[in-house]
Amino acid sequence: MRGALLLALLSGPAMAADDLPLTAGEFEALTTGRTITYSSGGTYYGTEQYLPGRRVIWTFGSTCQEGTWAPDGDMICFTYEDRTEPSCWQFRRRDGGLAAWSGDDLEGEPLISTYQSRAPMACGPQVGV
Repeated sequence: MRGALLLALLSGPAMAADDLPLTAGEFEALTTGRTITYSSGGTYYGTEQYLPGRRVIWTFGSTCQEGTWAPDGDMICFTYEDRTEPSCWQFRRRDGGLAAWSGDDLEGEPLISTYQSRAPMACGPQVGV
């Protein structure tokens, strides 16, 4: 009886790598040198360029914001030039891309990467700078 139970447990689906939060090293390896576009519920959410040294450029429209990221447990936290409080996300692999859950709502709808490129983002000139 115990052998049958053990066999059933071992033959069942194991926790897939997609179900585990990415480590900082995994996240860095998957993102550095890439520009990734994200959507939420099928709607454009924003685009982020991941630079060496854990630097980023984020845009959700025509304005680009520079920032940095750092790990905090199983979260990746971003700090941008216009905010002092970090925005933390839990990233996982999904369907060949990434999914990101807000640290404020780990049970909510994730952001889904919809497009990846090695091209830099085209950020327009900052008016008034």
